[in-house]
Amino acid sequence: MKNTLLKVFIMVAMALLSIPHAARAQVNTAIMFPIVGRYVQSLQSGDNQALGQLTDPFLFQRLMLLTTGDGVFPILRDLGPIANIQLGPSVSPFNFTVRIQHQRGTSEWQFVLNTDSKVVLAAELLRVTFQGSASSGPSGVLPGAAPRTGANSELGNVFGGRPGGAIVADLARPDTFNPIPPRNSPGPTPGAPAPSTTVSMPCVQVAAACGARPRTFTNDPRLVEFLFMTDRVPQNGTQAVSFSGDRQSSFSFGAVSVHVPETHKIGRIELPSTWKVWGIELRHDPIDEKKHFVIRQLQIMTLDAWGDLIRKTQARSALIFVHGFNTGFLDAVYRNAQIIYDLDYRGLSILYSWSSRGGALNYRYDIDSAYSGRDGFIFLLKKLREEYGIQRVDVLAHSMGNLLVLDALKNSSATEHPARVDQLMMAAPDVPRDSFERQLPEIQKISAGTTLYASAADKALAASKLLAIYPRAGDVPDIGPVILPNLDTIDVTAIGDEFLGLNHTEFATNRSVMDDLRILLDTQQRASRLNQIKAYPETQGGPHYWRYVP
Repeated sequence: MKNTLLKVFIMVAMALLSIPHAARAQVNTAIMFPIVGRYVQSLQSGDNQALGQLTDPFLFQRLMLLTTGDGVFPILRDLGPIANIQLGPSVSPFNFTVRIQHQRGTSEWQFVLNTDSKVVLAAELLRVTFQGSASSGPSGVLPGAAPRTGANSELGNVFGGRPGGAIVADLARPDTFNPIPPRNSPGPTPGAPAPSTTVSMPCVQVAAACGARPRTFTNDPRLVEFLFMTDRVPQNGTQAVSFSGDRQSSFSFGAVSVHVPETHKIGRIELPSTWKVWGIELRHDPIDEKKHFVIRQLQIMTLDAWGDLIRKTQARSALIFVHGFNTGFLDAVYRNAQIIYDLDYRGLSILYSWSSRGGALNYRYDIDSAYSGRDGFIFLLKKLREEYGIQRVDVLAHSMGNLLVLDALKNSSATEHPARVDQLMMAAPDVPRDSFERQLPEIQKISAGTTLYASAADKALAASKLLAIYPRAGDVPDIGPVILPNLDTIDVTAIGDEFLGLNHTEFATNRSVMDDLRILLDTQQRASRLNQIKAYPETQGGPHYWRYVP
């Protein structure tokens, strides 16, 4: 990034020395107007594809993080369509300020462009001024804005006001420019004069104005709250309702909150130590909220109440976590809390907990339970999209959870109205390799992207191979990992083997894997997403897959 910026600076400096000032302004205007117009329009309508083309990858990632993947600045949407764009007092071909007149006010910006590639390197919203009543606010965050107008399809041309004429940028054809006489741009809706409202640095002062949202249910930075769906049999514990490993034909729905300790380290689940001999518990350390994960509350609710809660969050994206073999309900809750906290995920988080017995000797039972949970998983996907208003659904499946997810999606893909997922992330899938290779091409028809994290050092998969006989899709044997068209296969063997063996937590206990998951969720960018991941083999024909380097 530093080298790129240095090259841009040198290139622009040389251009500045060789071009007269008046010409510099003209060149900058011709390049700048369509880029600025399309950039702001994209932030009004949530056109992430256009943003990806207009912006440097680092700026795009920042925008996705800020807006939770929506790519929308609500405060810009509430300003309404663009009427004209005016240059600020200081202009250079790469660094400039602009004042944009909207239908219901103005926005002022600082832009840094790469004028060679016509890409936005940096953009800061400096000030917003609303014209009209001060009694209401955009999206409920600021006073002075008109009601929401929905997607902006009225942008049309962008006018740059200069004495004696203007340059018009047709956003549909950004390389076409025609000098025309200036004309009056549409202004605010006629009516009685009303005080204007100005907000400086809205993305900093009121983060929600630029799309940032608090965690789904709470503002406590160490309290993770999410929903769950399970076919496990509920039990009345000594202090709260829990769930066994026994399966039932019906499903339970609920919400849970987990407090993450101050001493938490990425990938770990800090719990009190338990000492057992021959299955007899000799000592159990007391729970310390500063050191351990603690479940604050767990509540079961009806499906109707559960659905109403989802609607109230107004979430547009959801991440479903499907745990693996040898995982009890509480283990799944803690793992989901750790993943959501480490990813700093701000969408709707849902744990889909199928009825694993939570024991290393219950492999056959867990396989039957995984197959039994397929219908519920498809039910959940369709509910989220068709009834609860979720527009983007990503799925993270671990170990045997992939058996459930892949078989469910494969069967659904053959139906008239299949369920759909966006990013399907498969961590160490405990699935027969030949079945995986047959199923995935059909699943890719109903998914936007597929990523496989495989490892030759995964001890749980080694145990699975002994029990299941057939090679597993999450393994990396001597012939190499599974390689299929449009599948991003990432070999994570170099990260190391599992410290706790059958607890099967390798994928979630390394910071690098979590970083890669976060970038994938935020940007939907294909591998390679991190500099720790390199192409392999390094042949002229291009990589067959990716792997972490030591």
